[in-house]
Amino acid sequence: MKPAAEAAAPKEAAAPKAAPKPAAKGGSISLSKKPEEEEAKKAEEAKKAEEAKKAAEAKKAAEAKKAEEAKAEEKGAEAEAPAAAPAEKPAEKPAEKPAEKPAPSKKKKAKREFQRDPRPHLNVVFIGHVDAGKSTISGHMMKLSGGIDERTMEKFEREAKQKGRDGWQFAYAFDVDDQEREKGKTHETGAMYFETPDRRYTILDAPGHKAFVPSMIGGAAQADVAVLVISARRGEFETGFERGGQTCEHAFLVKATGVKFLAVGINKMDDETVKWDKDRYDEIVKKLTPFLQKEVGWRKGTFEFFPLSGLKGHGLKERVPKDACPWVTDDMRCLQEVLNGVEVLGRKEDDPVRFPIMGRYKDEGKIAVHGKLESGHLSVDDEVLLQPSKKKAIVDSMTLDEHVLKDAVAGDNLLIKLRGIDEEDVHNGFVLTDPDRPLANVYYFHARIQFLEIKTIVSSGFSCVMHAHALAEEITFDSLLATLTKQGKIKEKFPTHVREKDIVMVRIMARQQVCIEEFTTFDRMGRFMLREEGKTIALGVITKLLPDRKPGDGKD
Repeated sequence: MKPAAEAAAPKEAAAPKAAPKPAAKGGSISLSKKPEEEEAKKAEEAKKAEEAKKAAEAKKAAEAKKAEEAKAEEKGAEAEAPAAAPAEKPAEKPAEKPAEKPAPSKKKKAKREFQRDPRPHLNVVFIGHVDAGKSTISGHMMKLSGGIDERTMEKFEREAKQKGRDGWQFAYAFDVDDQEREKGKTHETGAMYFETPDRRYTILDAPGHKAFVPSMIGGAAQADVAVLVISARRGEFETGFERGGQTCEHAFLVKATGVKFLAVGINKMDDETVKWDKDRYDEIVKKLTPFLQKEVGWRKGTFEFFPLSGLKGHGLKERVPKDACPWVTDDMRCLQEVLNGVEVLGRKEDDPVRFPIMGRYKDEGKIAVHGKLESGHLSVDDEVLLQPSKKKAIVDSMTLDEHVLKDAVAGDNLLIKLRGIDEEDVHNGFVLTDPDRPLANVYYFHARIQFLEIKTIVSSGFSCVMHAHALAEEITFDSLLATLTKQGKIKEKFPTHVREKDIVMVRIMARQQVCIEEFTTFDRMGRFMLREEGKTIALGVITKLLPDRKPGDGKD
C-alpha cells in the first residue's frame, strides 16, 4: 500500500514526502495519507486553473495586438501583417508590396472623389464698420448651419471667458489670430463654407477697421453678394455712418468691385439701448435708403433690410420671433432666406480662363496660389499662362473647400498647386490665363472716374494706388481728357484740374505692367478704385486698353 500511496502523491510537493512522520503518531499510515492526497490534488488543480487563466489572458492580449496591427495595416501602416515566422523566406514578399501601395490609395481617393453639388455656389462678404458684429454673425451662422460642432463652440466659449470676453465665442471661428481675439478686431479676410436649401456659400468675413481696408477689398473682389452689418446700438450707427466711418466706404467699395446684391442687416437690436425698438429700426432704414440709392447707386430691388441679433441668433437661420420683436412683419425675412433667394447670374464658363491671384506660398516644392476663378474652366494638367510675367506652368492639383477637384468652373474659390514655375515669378495681383487667349499686359489705359471726396484739386501728374480685382498698383494720371455730366456727355475737354464729385475721363499710366480688361468685355476685371492716404477717393471703370503704348515713347 505504501508504494501505491507514494505513486499517487505528486513528486514536486514537499509536504507529502514529510507526511510519514506525523502518521506514525496516529497509528495507520493509509488513513492519514488520504486527506493529504486530496489536498495535494486540489493544490495542483488550483495551480493548473491559474496557469490556464494566465494562458487565456496571454492569448487575449495577443489577439488584441493582432487586431491593432490589422487596424494599422488598414490605415496604411508599413507592416502589412504580423509575421508568424520571420525566419521563413515568404516573409520577404510583403517587402515587395510598397510598389503596389498607390493602388489602395487610389481606391480611397475614388471613394472621396468630389461630386459637384447641383446647387449654385456663391461668395458672400460681410462688411461694415468696426464692432458692428460681422464676425459674430458669421460664426453664429456657421454654427446654426452645422459648420461648427458643439465641442469646438465649447472650446471657443472657454477661451472667450478666460480672456474676459463673454459673447465673443462666435467671432473666434473667424478671428483665429491671438491679436485679433485679444482686441476683437479682424485684420484679414477669413473664409468658411455653409449651405442654404438652394445655395452653397463661402463666407468671407472682412475687417471693418479703416487700417485694413485693402484686405477688405480683397474679400469684396471675390464676392457675389455682400451683407452690410449695421449696429443699432445708440452711438455706434452714428459713428459708422455719419462721422466718416466705414459703413459708407464699404458700401461704395462692394458696388465698385461688382457685387450684385446687398443684404443690410440691422444688428444688435437686442441691445439694452435699443430693446427691439421699432422707431430706432425705422430711423436707420430711412437714413440708409437714400444714401444707398442716390449716392452709391444701388437700385431698388438690389438691396434689402432686415432686423437681427447676431449674439442670440435671431434673424439668422430663422425669422425673428414675435415674442422678442412684436412689430416684425411677414415680409421681413431672415438672413438665410435672403441669401437663399439671391438671383444667380450667368457664369462665364465658356470664356477664357481668368484667375486673379489673391495669395501664394510654397508647398512641397510646388507653388500654391489661391483666389477665385472668375471665368473659364480649369482641369488638372492644364497649361496656364501667368501674366504679366508671361511664364507658363502646369496645374498640378486643385482644391475647393478641402475637396480635391479634377475640374473647376467659373465661380469656384480654389487653391491651385502649380509646377514648372518659381516662387519669384508669382505675385499677388498676377492672373492665370489661357495661353491661347491671354490678357493684354498694359502700362496705359483710358478710364472713366468719379471722385468721391478729396481734399485738394487733381491735375495731370497726380499719383495714388489703384485696386483692381486682386491687384494693388501705384498709378499716375498721365492726362485729363475730359469732364463729363452724369449722363456721360462731355462738359469740358482737357481740363486743367478736377474737384470732388467730378466725373472725368483720364489716361492712366501704371508703374508696372498690369493685367486688366475693358469694362464692356468683362466687368469684374474692368472695375477699380483709387485710394490715397488710407481713404477711397474715387471709383472707376476701364474704357480702353492701350497695349502698344510704353513709358517714355513720346506719344500724346
